[in-house]
Amino acid sequence: ATTMCDQLRATGNWNPAWDAIAELDPVWAEKFMTMGAHTMMSGVLEPKVLEFLAIAVDSSCTHMYAPGTRRHIRKALELGATKE
Repeated sequence: ATTMCDQLRATGNWNPAWDAIAELDPVWAEKFMTMGAHTMMSGVLEPKVLEFLAIAVDSSCTHMYAPGTRRHIRKALELGATKE
């Protein structure tokens, strides 16, 4: 079962680039996504801060994932972030 992967897909938080690895090794993908989602779901950091971190990762020179950067900027703004 890939409960976490399915949940990420259903909520629009699934990156289509992950499809290949999920198809190749669904067990690994599920464990990886569960590990990453723990930080988001634990409530330790407020949602806006999590969006800021996601923006930093997606826009980093080693990642440069523009669709994710845009998505996380939109979400941060929805959560009250400002340009400042």
